[in-house]
Amino acid sequence: MRIPFSGKRKSCSWITYPTISLTGRFAFMNVDPKIKSSLRPVEEIPYRAYTVEQMKEIIQMGVEFAFQKGVVDEEAIGYLAKVACEMGRDVRIARETLLRAGELAKRDGSLG
Repeated sequence: MRIPFSGKRKSCSWITYPTISLTGRFAFMNVDPKIKSSLRPVEEIPYRAYTVEQMKEIIQMGVEFAFQKGVVDEEAIGYLAKVACEMGRDVRIARETLLRAGELAKRDGSLG
């Protein structure tokens, strides 16, 4: 991608910078050819979906960071991992569910 350069060096009127895009679906290949050619080279790096165990570990890290110890039990973490895997193996589903549950518990006074 080219952007105007407004520095003191008059010999270089344009500079280029890399663009990195992360996505779970590589739909980028279906964009207009003019756009795609301006973003070359394109490199796809596929990744495998999380397993239930990996999902549990990721959720556990988030729980340890965001909640006081003992507020979210292991059964809830396992359930969230299972549901997130059933809904497309997207850890963001679990994160958003935890966020909402925390907000509701705080509002209700359950978190103290």
